Amino acid sequence: MKDSVEENLQAEIDFWRLLIEEWENTQIEPVHARIKEALALAEYKLKKYETAHRNTRLH
Repeated sequence: MKDSVEENLQAEIDFWRLLIEEWENTQIEPVHARIKEALALAEYKLKKYETAHRNTRLH
């Protein structure tokens, strides 16, 4: 079961992915690097959170 932190991080990831997808379908200019960085950061935070949470449950 996901907790609120995990759900919020997943919602942020979904937001950035949708924004990138819509941008690529509607804009001539490439997606701004900052948007891709925000997605990567959210994915990194979720991975770190899941790893820490999994390690906490094992002990």
